Amino acid sequence: MTTKEEILNKSRPIIIGNYYIYALLYRNEIVYIGQSTSLITRLAAHVNSNKVFDAWSIIEALGNFVPTEKFNAIERSYVSKFKPKYNKHLLRSK
Repeated sequence: MTTKEEILNKSRPIIIGNYYIYALLYRNEIVYIGQSTSLITRLAAHVNSNKVFDAWSIIEALGNFVPTEKFNAIERSYVSKFKPKYNKHLLRSK
């Protein structure tokens, strides 16, 4: 059984309002890349969507303020690099 110390060592703070670029994964493939300042809420929305994924990962935690243009550009750069299947709209709008 996992000890309390092991659980505490794996803990991550929830920082409200931080800017995140994140990935949804399915069978070790990146299927979606997104951005959010409310990561838990956004992940919950994905669970209730038609996206099929079995894990998620934070790609970048960008702090508590990022200009919108920069935030969008970072997300687009990852989408362009990895071409996730659920990001087709961003791939077309370049």
